Amino acid sequence: MSLCLALGLLATLSWLAAPALAVPGRIVPSSPDPGHTFEPGDNVAVQGTVIAEDGPGIIDEPVFARLLDAAGHTRAEGFGSTDLDGRFVIALRIPLDARDGTYVIALTCLDPEIERADVPVRIRTPFTMQSPFLGLPVWLWLVVIVSVAFASMGATVYIKFAGLGHVTKCAACGSLIPEDSVRCPRCAAEIPPREPAPPAG
Repeated sequence: MSLCLALGLLATLSWLAAPALAVPGRIVPSSPDPGHTFEPGDNVAVQGTVIAEDGPGIIDEPVFARLLDAAGHTRAEGFGSTDLDGRFVIALRIPLDARDGTYVIALTCLDPEIERADVPVRIRTPFTMQSPFLGLPVWLWLVVIVSVAFASMGATVYIKFAGLGHVTKCAACGSLIPEDSVRCPRCAAEIPPREPAPPAG
């Protein structure tokens, strides 16, 4: 009888000393919506519920939220705990250096029996004058375009008002050439010297 009592006492003590059993369940995210678009610097309130397989919310369960890029690197992380209804709210800040692309908000619990959840989101950087285009900032491209436009306008005005000087036609090929040319730049024909105009008067 004493052996049975000792075994019963040992079983009771081992049950009391054992850690709480893991409760199978899953994370059900409610916000943000899958595919939602954010900008660098945005604050995101990640919300959801941790529920057991039989339906009720799991109380005081630690929940971790990580923003993962396409390569699986963690770009931001936050931590929270479930309330009396199993709900949680975790604040995540989108990094200022985040690039355009698709990211995943991965939600996990310490309890390995609770199924993780992934929420795909997009990050889009706003267009600014500092945004690169073909490796250069947009403002620099604008300076180049305006400079080229002014240069071409200046050349057009010069040609229109100052002109290219007097021109004549090449007798051999008919090209317009400067009046004082010795040879035609197109066909290389010799141009006879022009006789000076008689003085007026």
